[in-house]
Amino acid sequence: MPFSITHNAHVLLQPVRNTSPLVCSHTNCFNKKEQTQNWNGLKFIRCNKLLKDLSTWGIGGPCNYFVQVFDQSQLVSAIRYCHEHSVRYVVIGIPGTVGGAVYMNAGANGQETAGVIDSVDIVTLGGKLQRVSRNDLKFGYRSSSFQDMKDLAAIVAVTFQLQESTSARRKQRGYLERRRMTQPLGERTAGSVFRNPSDKEVAAAELIERAGLKGFRVGGAMVSNIHANFFVNTGGSTSRDMLNLIAFVKEKVDQKFGVQLKEEVQYFHPQ
Repeated sequence: MPFSITHNAHVLLQPVRNTSPLVCSHTNCFNKKEQTQNWNGLKFIRCNKLLKDLSTWGIGGPCNYFVQVFDQSQLVSAIRYCHEHSVRYVVIGIPGTVGGAVYMNAGANGQETAGVIDSVDIVTLGGKLQRVSRNDLKFGYRSSSFQDMKDLAAIVAVTFQLQESTSARRKQRGYLERRRMTQPLGERTAGSVFRNPSDKEVAAAELIERAGLKGFRVGGAMVSNIHANFFVNTGGSTSRDMLNLIAFVKEKVDQKFGVQLKEEVQYFHPQ
């Protein structure tokens, strides 16, 4: 896949390009030596893996436990281990994977992931595999039924119904070129921070820019000078820096335009 299982006090995960780790606040591992533990063919690493190494934002502290898995059976085994040993955890997918796109119903250029889904395979917190039909799922703007599933550990596979298109490659090249011109792709970001207001004919990025916040900093966190809805780790940003920047931008946009921005990033506590 691969996935990673970590045990942390508080983790914030990003959706689009998503299910990647965002911010970790954790202190239990400091001043401890690395330890390893093997269980059912899996190697658990203690206190020597930083979430910032797994994060598009490059922010995050050490894990109490860390294990990387490469298929569904390993993922299920890791989850069952955590469940049986009462280890709180969060499942992290590599940025841009299918699971995050389905979970957030990622979309762009007038299309959404929900439009081509046939079925979704998930694993529960208890380590059971299940298949969910598209007819049993509801989707909306950056939302899906999975966000309300209390027993969801991870989306592990998706079956799509696709249609052949002779113009797909040409459109893809055009979309990628436009992104290179309008987004800070070489920076440490997590994609769009806020959703576009559903009741306004203006994007979140435009509101932030009109509020004069491009380039505004809180510690090592900064509003991008290229795209105002992308927040950049300029080097050494902490989770508190980024959270404070998000809160500040929301407050200023609300004060200036009367618009309450809603995060596209989501906040998760480990289960």
